[in-house]
Amino acid sequence: MNRAAKRRFAAAVSAAAALAAPVGAAGSMGAAGSADRATPGEAWRERTVHRGEELFQVILPMETSHVFDFIMDPERLIEKTEAAAYGGDIFEEGATLFFRCSDGRGDADYCSFSDALTITNKGSRPVAVTLRASVDPKSLSGILLSDDRDFTDDWSPGLYLALTDGEQTVPVGIGEESSVTAVVEGAYSFWLTGSVNEKGDWSGLKDTAPKVTVTWTVSPWDEGEALEKQDGAEVPDGMEMPETEGTPGNGERDS
Repeated sequence: MNRAAKRRFAAAVSAAAALAAPVGAAGSMGAAGSADRATPGEAWRERTVHRGEELFQVILPMETSHVFDFIMDPERLIEKTEAAAYGGDIFEEGATLFFRCSDGRGDADYCSFSDALTITNKGSRPVAVTLRASVDPKSLSGILLSDDRDFTDDWSPGLYLALTDGEQTVPVGIGEESSVTAVVEGAYSFWLTGSVNEKGDWSGLKDTAPKVTVTWTVSPWDEGEALEKQDGAEVPDGMEMPETEGTPGNGERDS
């Protein structure tokens, strides 16, 4: 393919977190942060580029507001109080980190995995999708990121977050972008999952609100181009559409 004719579409969302609210706290959710959609306007929902007989057409995620916001509950306050601060909503049993569930994949109102976002390829050839996720190190304030969901032999106030498409799961690192790549012919979904270390000392972290940013880039894929499914994977070069920055939300703990 003529590289000058390639197009790349990119978008980003940022999300915030908070510790679980105690009994009597106002509101139905502990995280008041935002995950604003970063794609500028309805015109970005479906993007189409023609080059001769080839068609590059993708439908990008639109409803991304708050999808990656999450609640941390290392002390299992929600379970102990039967979710009294959350209006009796159902929380996934045994979990310590919760996203709001609304896409029907979970059996609870809040789950240890987020709703899935979907990119749909309606074009005439495969596309390369690269997902990237990172946590703002300034937002951690003593929380340590871990690549071990179970925190084996770990007594720190730890946070495990991972980006996954169901086949590849990559823990999110501090400051550095973790990435997942895939070649997509039809629909492709991805989401976040996570947990926190209940063995750690969280007493001084009541007001800490980690912020995570997830971005996705979509480009035409040339057959034969290698895509490494690991950190730092590259998508094919091409003429870039204007990329947009997600706006980090301001996570707050209800009082």
